[in-house]
Formats: sequence, structure tokens, C-alpha cells
Amino acid sequence: MRRWMLAAVAVLGVGLGTQGCNSCDPTDLNGEDPPPPPPPGECTTQGQSCPDRQSFRDGSCKSTFCEADLDCCPGTRCDVAFNLCRSRLLDVECMADVDCPVRGQKCVMNGGVNQCVFDACTTDAQCGLNTHCYMGRCVGENPCKVGCGAQEVCEVTTASCHPATGHNGCDVSCGLGTLKVLKNPSIMAGDTCCAWECECSALPALPAGVWGQYASIAVTHLYVNVAAYDATYGDLVVARYSRTGALARLDYVDGFPPTGTVGGSVDGPRRGIVDVGDDVGKWTSSGVDAMGRLHVVYFDETRGALKHALETGEKSWAVHTVDDNGVAGEFASLTFRPGDGVPVVAYHARGIMDATGKPAGAVRLAVARTVSPAATADWDSRVLDVGTVFDACNHTCGAGTTCVLVEGGDAGSPVSCRPNSSACAPACASSQACVTVGTAAECAGLGNPPIAGLERSMGLFTSVAATSDNIAVAYYDGVAGNLKVATVAGMAAPVTRVLDGDGLNGHNDGDVGTHTSMAVDLNGKYAVTYQDNTANALRYLSTSDFLGGQSFVVDSGRGSPPGIHLLGGGASLGFGPDGTAYVVYQEQTTLDLKLGQREPDGTWTVVDPFMDATPTAYGFYTDISVVGTTAYVVSVKPELGPTNELANKPGLLIQDVPMP
Repeated sequence: MRRWMLAAVAVLGVGLGTQGCNSCDPTDLNGEDPPPPPPPGECTTQGQSCPDRQSFRDGSCKSTFCEADLDCCPGTRCDVAFNLCRSRLLDVECMADVDCPVRGQKCVMNGGVNQCVFDACTTDAQCGLNTHCYMGRCVGENPCKVGCGAQEVCEVTTASCHPATGHNGCDVSCGLGTLKVLKNPSIMAGDTCCAWECECSALPALPAGVWGQYASIAVTHLYVNVAAYDATYGDLVVARYSRTGALARLDYVDGFPPTGTVGGSVDGPRRGIVDVGDDVGKWTSSGVDAMGRLHVVYFDETRGALKHALETGEKSWAVHTVDDNGVAGEFASLTFRPGDGVPVVAYHARGIMDATGKPAGAVRLAVARTVSPAATADWDSRVLDVGTVFDACNHTCGAGTTCVLVEGGDAGSPVSCRPNSSACAPACASSQACVTVGTAAECAGLGNPPIAGLERSMGLFTSVAATSDNIAVAYYDGVAGNLKVATVAGMAAPVTRVLDGDGLNGHNDGDVGTHTSMAVDLNGKYAVTYQDNTANALRYLSTSDFLGGQSFVVDSGRGSPPGIHLLGGGASLGFGPDGTAYVVYQEQTTLDLKLGQREPDGTWTVVDPFMDATPTAYGFYTDISVVGTTAYVVSVKPELGPTNELANKPGLLIQDVPMP
């Protein structure tokens, strides 16, 4: 019996009506000489009456006419064309929510005019995704993010700054992560208002960005942890789910600067800092050590380096660089060495040269000297395999030129180095380059099309696993199109072999080895899943010594609708407590998430857990972790926001697996 549960990281917003003012004993103001204003907190704006051409403002009847904004209540301003106070909500015109300047505002019809307003609330539960209940309104960021002056107060309802000179408590300077607001906005703002006071209030937390890319899953005693990349901020994040799939919190680990402009709660995401920092968090891989601590390795794109983060306490992380030689850290894969439990990382390196001085790609292995590495010096890094980067033009293109596919190229070659141009209209596709052919600008096909956005080279799609005898790294040779493995026993030199794709020793002949995932089964045998791009299939290979072993087809790529389906993207392999192999991956043709289970006879059963759901795209950035009798699968459903911005929704899938 299996159960399936999707815990999507999304909360539905609840729209509420505008809150009314608190009920208080009204003060009779019918008379030519109104009494002095009552103390703040004992006033109400309801039921007040003033003489003709007077309005109840700042706790007493004053002239309806104004000369400056200070004459008006917070949330309104003086329209000098008529010398009348009017709502600041009229300052912004909108046709849809995207026209509103502050996150959380909605464009609604009010009095025959579209206005940007926040939903009213009393708790966060009443607010939508990435918004918080702040001063009675569902806000998604600092409502006065434009910045109020020293003698101004933020009126949250209208997201506006209002002069506050001479008012009680309004001359205070608020500290980092706080905002000067009205003490009781329900009676201190609007068309009429009581005498207003100011106070410093902690800012709402910064909204989470669009996160989920490069997701990696690891399960600790209390949490299902998903390390991923936040594309909005360029940060590494770790999401904490309960074992039942409820999202508990989202930690921002690395990428935000240590100091900067504070626009949110210092206790919230990024410590409230809105400034962009280093771009980190792609190519994540996570794992839990023998002490139950979470480790994450990932790529720092800003510095071209492999980094490591170790959780040292509640929302506390120790972060350091592992390798910054060349461009190191893409396709990072983490495991722990049996016996001493030290972290081990395999990864791709580029930006280096081979022995002949040509650009090269490499597979590197970093083994920590301690279970708690804290600096680059705590790692031993070595090259396992290296190869020259593929170049159809044989690395002859100079600066300002690109290798492209051109009819009648140099010496009859289908490729040629042509000068770059910026005059192509319309713009060229991502698989093309704008170059000068003859005397005209032309979009020509790339002579060196990338793989996963990278140059074709050695050591792509690395995946590491370890036994008590050795460490093994499976990877893709992007030049030869082969699946390879490098094994390391202690300090001995690495041994590299082709596992599939060369047509020798019973191997398949074709382009194989992308989207590789390797694990060790209960018998200590290595198992690898990988794409066969020639046959459009996903394969599984099991071996004890990499000298033998037969590959089996997990999914042949023949399905509905009829035809050949591309599949195997993001494949991730794991084993259940009875030794059953499970693999999760994407079928790229139908954009479905697939889960495969290996049967006792060696065949595979493949299911689509969302086959009855509303058609949508699933299966991006998949990963699996099998703990006890439960398999946890993370996957990302890509979506677009109201302005076509990326709005991914990561999800957690939970599956019971057979008992041993």
C-alpha cells in the first residue's frame, strides 16, 4: 500500500474587508468652541460632528481647508489646487495588481475608482503567500520602502509617509529593522483622525524569493531538508519540512551581504537585508552526517568556487570555500566516507588548460580531513580525469569571433570562425550566434552547442558514492559521449573506466551518461542510473567492481502520446530498506514527474503520481531520499507570475516503501 502526498510551498491569501475603528465613548463637539482633544486612546472618529467648514482632525475640529500635508490626517494629503485633504490612495492609478507599487497591494474598485490597497488582517494566516500581517494589513515588504524622512511617519494602510512634526513620540529615531508607524492607525489615520502618536515597530520579514532550482533533499531526525537556489536574491536556502510534509520554515544560508540596507525584520530572511550579494546556491548537494548534522555543498557563481555549509545550530551556519581553482563546483555531489564519516565531494572544474595549453574540463574530488571542515585547508582536492574541451573549430577562433555552422565554411568545413555582430534583427535564438557572414549580419547555429548551459567537456553530471573500500565517481564525458567512472582507494592514483557508450565489452554504442545518479545498495554494490540519449531511454547499471555489469532499461521512452519521449532529466537514485531501487526523474516530452521501482526480476515499474491531476508541468529539479520505510521526493513545478516572472512552486512527495 502506498500513499502520496504533495506539500506545495504555497499559502492561499484570504481577502478581508476594511477594519473599522475601535468603539469608544464619543465626545460631543456640537458647538462653536470644541473642547480640547481627549488623550490618545480615549478618542474615536465615529460620531464626531463639527461646525460647517470644519473637520475632525488631530483630535479636534479644525478648518476643513488645508495649506500643507501637516494640516491633514495621516493617509491623506493636501490637494493645494482645492486646499482640501484627499486620500493618498488616489495618488496611484491601477488596472491590475501588478500596477501597485508595494508587494501585497491589490488593485480594487473603491468608490468608482481603482485603488491599490492591502487586505486587512489580524494574523499571518489570513494573508497570502509571502505576505505578513503587519499593523493590521497584509504586506509583502516595507510598506514605506521609498523611505520616510526623520520628521515623517509611515502610514501603513496607504503605504505613504506623512509629516509628524510636533506629535507625541514622532521625533524618535528608529533602529535597524524597525519602522516609525502610528500607534493606533485605526483612529489616527483617514479622512478624520484623533491626535496621533508614533512608535517604532519591527518591520515585517522580507518576502521569500522564487526558490527551488537545484533542489537537494536530506532527512534529519526532525526535518526533511531541501537545499535549493533562490533565483530572486541569488542565495542558498534550506527549507525545513516536517516528516509529514508541512513547511516549517525557510532559512537563508548564504548569498546576502553581511551589512547593507535593512528593509525587513532582522530576524527574518536575509536578516532583513535587501541588497544583492554574491550569486550562490546553484548545483546544490546535501547530506546528513553520522551526528545528524546537515551539510550542503554548492556553487558560488560570483567567485567560480565550490563552497560548503555546515549547520551548527538553530539558523546558524558555518560557511567556507572548498576549491576556487579555475571555475570549480558545478555538478557538485556530496556523500560521506564509511568508517571515518568525513564529507566527500565530486564536482566539475573548468577554466583550466590541458597539457597542450587548450581549454579543458576535469572531474575533481575533495575529501575532508575532518568531520567538521571549516576552511579550504581542511580539504584534500585532486583531479580524477581531465580532457580537452570540444571545439568544432579546433580552438582556432580568436577574440571577437565565434565558431558557427556556415554553409561553405573554411576549406569546405561546415563550421567557421566568424566575426561577432550586434546587428541581427530579430534577435538570435539561444542556439545561435549573431555573426557577420560576408557583409551581412546573420544568425548562425553554434558550432559548439552547450550541454546544460556548459561547454562540452570532461566531467559533467558528476555523482559520488563510497564504500568501505573506495570512493567512486560516475560522470559524463561530453566529448566522447560516454558514461565513465573514476575509483579511488585511499591515497592511490585514481582508476578511470568507460562504463557505457563506447560499444566495447558489451557496452551500448551511442551518446550516454547525462543526468547520472549513483548510490550503493544494501550489498555494497554500486548502482548507476543515466540517460541514453541515442535510444532516448533511462538506464540502470549495477556492478561490484566496475569491470562487469549489465545495463537495464528503466524507461524506454515509448509512451502516450505515441512516439519517442525524451526522459530521464534530473534522475535521482535511492534504495529502500529491502534493497529495492527507486529512481525519480522527469519525462521531458510530457513534463511529468516519474517514479520507477525495480522489481525482483530486474524489470522496472514506472508510475506517474500526478496522472489524475490537472495537466501542468512537473518533475523539474527532482531528488529522492529513502529513510526507513519512507521515500521523500522533492520536485519543482514551474509557474509564471502575473508579469511573466518566474514563480516556481517546490513540492514534497512522500511515499511508503516496502518493509524488508
